[in-house]
Amino acid sequence: MARVISTPHTTGKKVLFVDVMLHDRFIFTLRYQYCPLFKLDLQDVYSKVIEKRPSLKGKPIELWLD
Repeated sequence: MARVISTPHTTGKKVLFVDVMLHDRFIFTLRYQYCPLFKLDLQDVYSKVIEKRPSLKGKPIELWLD
């Protein structure tokens, strides 16, 4: 599940930990920094996942945010 923490060295940014699943199996946890003043862009989160693991492109991945 996703956890949110504040980072002291970046002003106003928070870190979201997103669990990436493929076919109900855990693949990895993505550390995603975002600004809480703006809406969370899931398309950007998805592109960061593909950037980190290009082998997941086009596969039915699930992003677990809680």
